Amino acid sequence: MSGPGPGRSPGVRGSSTGRGSRGPEVAGEGMDPALAELRLRYARGEVGREEFLQRKIDLE
Repeated sequence: MSGPGPGRSPGVRGSSTGRGSRGPEVAGEGMDPALAELRLRYARGEVGREEFLQRKIDLE
């Protein structure tokens, strides 16, 4: 039997943007989409630590 895996819903598997699977922290209910995108950009190395922290403060 094939499925999305434990603790994951079928809608979390990927996106049309080609970014692949997103974990529950990013796709979870109640997560601000702007903060989620900032976290992804930081994880990909597109923004540095200082910029990440400042933008995170600005968004919260």
